[in-house]
Amino acid sequence: MFKYPFKSLIVIICTGMLFTQCRSKTKIEITEDLVSKLDTVNFSNLRNRTVLCRSVGGPFSLRYLVRNYSESKCLSYSVDYNIIFNRVSQINRGLVHETCNSDYLDSLQLVSAVETTAHYKLQLLQVDSLGNVYINPFNYERPLLMRSADQSNVVNHSIYKPFKGNWFIRL
Repeated sequence: MFKYPFKSLIVIICTGMLFTQCRSKTKIEITEDLVSKLDTVNFSNLRNRTVLCRSVGGPFSLRYLVRNYSESKCLSYSVDYNIIFNRVSQINRGLVHETCNSDYLDSLQLVSAVETTAHYKLQLLQVDSLGNVYINPFNYERPLLMRSADQSNVVNHSIYKPFKGNWFIRL
C-alpha cells in the first residue's frame, strides 16, 4: 500500500500530534486562564450588582438579568445583548416597575454591567458591597470563584478554599 514502510508510522505520529495540539481545554485550565485574566480587572463600577446570563434572548442575542446584589424586594432588569454587534440591544424594566414602581439602576449602569459580563464571557458576575468579586464562567446558578477585595476579608472556608493569590474556589 505505501511505498515506504515508515510512511504510515509518520502519518500516525503526525495525526496524533495534531490532535494533541487541538484538544480542548479542561475546566481547570479555563478557570486558571480566567483567574489570570481577571486578577487585576477593576470591577468597582459593578459594586452591589449581580449579572447573570440567563438564556438566549432572540436571534443572535443573549438575555442577561441584572439586579442590585443586596436588593431583595425588587426583581431584575432583563437586558438583551447582541452577540454580533457586541452591544446591548434592549432593556426591559417591566419586572422592576411592577415590584418597585421605579428604577434603581439607570441605563448606563445596566449597559456597563452587561457589557463587562459579556466581554469576559461570564455566566455569573457578582460584586458585593465590600468589592469581593464572585464569578462563574460555566453556569449562572452559583459562584465558582471568589476574588477577595482585601486579604483581611473573612472567607467562608466551608464554601471556598484558596486557589491562587486572592482567589478562592468553591469546594
